[in-house]
Amino acid sequence: MPEITREMLLKMSHIAGNTPKINKLVLFLGRSGGQLIDNAKHCYLESIRGNYNFKSILYTECRQAASELMTNKVSFINELDFTLLSRVAVVVCDDFHWRGGIIDHMTHGAKIIQLWHGIPLKSIGMVQALTEHQNMSQERQSWIRFGYSGYEAVLSTSDYVAKNIFNQVFETKKFLNFGYPRNDVLLRPTVKLDKLDMINVPRKLLSRLQQHRKSGGKVIAYMPTFRDYNAKGELTGSQNAGRYLDISALDRFGQQNNVLFMLKYHPYVKDIPDNLPEHCIFCPHWADAYPLLRFTDILLTDYSSVYFDYLLLNRPIHYFVPDKEEYEQKDRKFMLNFDDWTPGTKSRSQEDCFAHLKQIIANNMDDGMETARIKIRDILFKHHDDQAAARCCRFLEECSSTAGVSLRQEETHETPFG
Repeated sequence: MPEITREMLLKMSHIAGNTPKINKLVLFLGRSGGQLIDNAKHCYLESIRGNYNFKSILYTECRQAASELMTNKVSFINELDFTLLSRVAVVVCDDFHWRGGIIDHMTHGAKIIQLWHGIPLKSIGMVQALTEHQNMSQERQSWIRFGYSGYEAVLSTSDYVAKNIFNQVFETKKFLNFGYPRNDVLLRPTVKLDKLDMINVPRKLLSRLQQHRKSGGKVIAYMPTFRDYNAKGELTGSQNAGRYLDISALDRFGQQNNVLFMLKYHPYVKDIPDNLPEHCIFCPHWADAYPLLRFTDILLTDYSSVYFDYLLLNRPIHYFVPDKEEYEQKDRKFMLNFDDWTPGTKSRSQEDCFAHLKQIIANNMDDGMETARIKIRDILFKHHDDQAAARCCRFLEECSSTAGVSLRQEETHETPFG
């Protein structure tokens, strides 16, 4: 493909913005080029399962996703067809990294529904641009403001989240308190999970978790977040010493306590060992971890927003936070008071972490925090069912009508990127 110039992108935007949209035509975009690992995946799959009054299209550049979709006979496109994309009425996404790129210009004039990928504990969006601007270039600030604006609607999980968190983060016409489609698989009866739910779920990993629990062992999901100040994405480098739990120490704990650790690091973490010890198993960055979480007994994390979703399972959460002050000073400010909104035991050292985990297991998974978990869960999640994707699809039936003008048709589409 020839190099796309700024002039070409602007011409695409102009033509697409003046192209009549096809009524009820909805385009779904997965994370980071079409990875099927989050809300867009589960919303799209519901759209093809159910009898909804709109036509859905999925675009992906991800080979892993394409392979899984073909195996399961699920339709998708992987080529940019301007004639088709310029006539899309609605774009559904769960991140913003495609904004300002070729698909954004090709779909100019379509409404955007932002499903996003988690309740933020740390500052993001407009909040980050305003509170941390001293550490940002003007280009970075412009990128953030653009990426978090221009939405027809943004998905939320409750009135509290919409009013007190997302209202500070996004520019949008409305918030939809439907819950996250990815959480449907946490709450759906196991017998109702189907082959579509398992797209991009490593089968060998799933089998290992199930077998270990069936044999009487416990499974702990270790899911730490990424540090912005760790630019190299090092797991074991000197500048990261002590911030992540040592894999060999996890293995020793696993041997002594009949525990299997599922390690799911942020995609930016690069130096993960190729060969893990017996009591540790790796969940790759391209995998959808949500169908796997229901087969775990404890979540071990730090500042990752995954713990909010884990509250729906009402299982113990332990927070390993050796660098809490440094993280808040050098990385991100917290949008919520960390101690007030983290209903679980906490540790600052590896030794204390393992002591807490051992105690939770010895107490038959009772960490003394159930009341606090339920209280916070009920504030952050309006719905505790497996119908979030269905609620989103019913909204898309209404939203995908070509009547009305999108926020993007009111813009000139001059972006920080061309």
